[in-house]
Amino acid sequence: MTSIHTDRVQFELTDFITQLADEPYLTKIIGKPPVPVFFVRVLEYMLATFEISKERAQIYGTAATLLQMGLDTHEKVSNDSSLSSEALRQRQLYILAGDYYSGLFYHLLAKNNEIEGVHCLGQAIARINEAKMIFYDQKSDWIDGLDDHACRLLQNISSGILTALVDFFCHSQLKDQWKQIICGLLGFEEILRLQSEEHYQITATGWSVLTLTWQRCHEAMSIISNLEVRNELLSILMNRFSMFQEAETGESE
Repeated sequence: MTSIHTDRVQFELTDFITQLADEPYLTKIIGKPPVPVFFVRVLEYMLATFEISKERAQIYGTAATLLQMGLDTHEKVSNDSSLSSEALRQRQLYILAGDYYSGLFYHLLAKNNEIEGVHCLGQAIARINEAKMIFYDQKSDWIDGLDDHACRLLQNISSGILTALVDFFCHSQLKDQWKQIICGLLGFEEILRLQSEEHYQITATGWSVLTLTWQRCHEAMSIISNLEVRNELLSILMNRFSMFQEAETGESE
């Protein structure tokens, strides 16, 4: 777990969120909810550069992560119509678990009177779900590889929650830069996951998008004044892009 220490933000989210999201019955059936560690890592770096209190940063960091956990859990729901009764029961529990995590997000923000935040993130979920519908509707088009359109959709899906928080909190010249960074890092992570789990390849136009994204991310990171955050982000960027290059080399051999 990465912990960023600045004058404004000093907190750790993973342990707290794990405890908050632990519902004994759901845990017994589908296991402990996995906290999206990479998402949290990028989120903490982002919040460390915003002019908000430690307490508010923790509220929104927790709420955003719970919301992402809800989305991730719903992604595990099978659409197979020939499931056994036990598998159907598990599918229903995944749906309920995703709803439960999303419900915790609403409860946390409402309890702290962050009504505008509920509205902001609710709109983000609507945009994410719209992009997901387009992606799955056109999924058959990408049998031969993820093209530029697919890569952009995946970037929007994976970064939607955090880019919404950028719009909500950031009113400086860093707004566009943080959007580039988040879209790039979380998009890279999601595409790498699909390459690993579903064996997607990337087309030439897809590679053009990824290369341009890398360039824009690198430029955006260069103006972050917090040296610790900047160096950590650059390290992540180089690591993720090198993983793409290694995967591409492996495919061509």
